[in-house]
Amino acid sequence: MIIKQLLTSLLVLLVLTGCNTSTNSSDTSKNSVASSVESSSSSNSSTSQHFHTAGDPVIENKIEASCTKDGSYDLVTYCTVDNFEMSREHKTVTALGHDYGEFVIDKAPTISENGSKHRTCSRCNHIEYQLINATGTVDKLSFEFDAEEKGYTVSPLNEYVSGEVVVPELYNDYPVIRVSKFNNCSLITSIVLPDTIKYFSCTFENCIGLEKIVLPASLTTIRANMFYNCISLREVNIPSGLESVGASAFCKCSLVSITFPDSLTKVERDAFCDCDKLEVLNFGKNVSNINERAFNFSSNVRGVLKEVNIDPNNNYYSSVDGVLYNKDKTVLLYCPNGKEGELNIPSTVTAIGPYSFRCCNKLTSIHIPNSVLIIKQWAFHDLGNKSFPFDTITIDLPTSIKAIENGGFCSAKIVVINYQGTKEEWSKVILGEYWDTLASIKVECTDGVVNY
Repeated sequence: MIIKQLLTSLLVLLVLTGCNTSTNSSDTSKNSVASSVESSSSSNSSTSQHFHTAGDPVIENKIEASCTKDGSYDLVTYCTVDNFEMSREHKTVTALGHDYGEFVIDKAPTISENGSKHRTCSRCNHIEYQLINATGTVDKLSFEFDAEEKGYTVSPLNEYVSGEVVVPELYNDYPVIRVSKFNNCSLITSIVLPDTIKYFSCTFENCIGLEKIVLPASLTTIRANMFYNCISLREVNIPSGLESVGASAFCKCSLVSITFPDSLTKVERDAFCDCDKLEVLNFGKNVSNINERAFNFSSNVRGVLKEVNIDPNNNYYSSVDGVLYNKDKTVLLYCPNGKEGELNIPSTVTAIGPYSFRCCNKLTSIHIPNSVLIIKQWAFHDLGNKSFPFDTITIDLPTSIKAIENGGFCSAKIVVINYQGTKEEWSKVILGEYWDTLASIKVECTDGVVNY
């Protein structure tokens, strides 16, 4: 019994002793962990207290700017402690532009010809060339500024200005855009107009001494009476974009030939009236409206026009041996009044157009095919030689003819009509008013002669 009690007490003692040991061990462990945390905390505190220190910005990736190209570079900031890249900014340098020296004159301008000059860049040696505008004959001209158009109107100082007149492109650094008051300047012999001209407030009518004119390339219309009675005019450039020629535009000029561009579409009445030296007219593929009296001549003017030529690709007109027809050659529209000798009209023709043979003074015979049904008004007006001795013109006229309209042979000189039918058949042809007025006509029928 006693022994059992002793063993029990010893066991309790051992248990109590183990708890204390465990407690001490736990305390020791706790103290160790605390020490470790404190140490770690101390270490982290030391690290968090370091901040980057920015050094001076440095330039990297530099590309130099030139006269014409932009340059660039990167502006970079590093930490002075650990060389950490703290910032990078890309910068652009605008092109420098040329640094030119003074202009050097290569060719001095004259009244009518441009000059030239150049200057050199001191950085890249680039050379810039510039024109120097012709000086023009400003001493013969008057200029009026148009504030709305921001340009000048030019006119001669007076109607007694003589010789060569050259209009400059610029005046007081503004373009010369309008021409005015040049009509009746009889003493001017030549005129040069710059491409800056856009408007014409006048014509050159009655400039009887004018021999040559240079028109602006931008001109699209030669207006009515533009060169009316410019009896000395022998040379004029036709702008490549010309679209129309107005009434009496070249009337009484001394031009020998004119070639029009494909841009031309319209020619108005009397455009070439009384051009007694004009021999050849050439039209492009787009002309679609030629007035029936565009080639009108006065009775006392002897024409020398031999050819009116049409581009083969024209869809409205055609020409054969210089004679003008509609596209399918069913209507003879105009025979040049300087045409000589014998004329054979194609068998496709069904009508002789109005005014078509007016003032033809060099033909000796005309053969009209039996396809023709009608002779339109004034077709053979003033046909024949206009001065003594009068030459006889013979016309072969088929029985297919149904009518000769008003003035058909009015004022014709010594015409013999070889009618291929009888007098009775001739009597059935409808003859319009004045068809034979002031004419000398003999109609030779197969069975006799009818005189008028």
